[in-house]
Amino acid sequence: KACRDLLLLSQTKQTSTYIDADKLFRYVDEQTHLSKGKLQNYIRENVAADVAEVKHGHWIEDIKEIVPLNGIVPIKTLVGYRCSECNRPELRKEPYCNCGAKMDGGKVNDK
Repeated sequence: KACRDLLLLSQTKQTSTYIDADKLFRYVDEQTHLSKGKLQNYIRENVAADVAEVKHGHWIEDIKEIVPLNGIVPIKTLVGYRCSECNRPELRKEPYCNCGAKMDGGKVNDK
């Protein structure tokens, strides 16, 4: 879900609790007599919005030094890329690494 569709209910250093805002708004709209207790119960029962923290990373060029057969001048060549989060090698720069990191150069906010 996009962040605009989720409400942050509570946050500690270890966890954040989210709820699907559209689902909550539909529930509120459908109720004719909505008490505070009824709303609190609904929120407690529906706090399972499926969200995960996004890791942000960037691709690091993987450069190797190759010594030619004549052994005179070593040649540096790009052999691929490595993830800044998990160090996994890849041949191409992809938008996401297999570890789940969003490869946006380490940007934290999407604006």
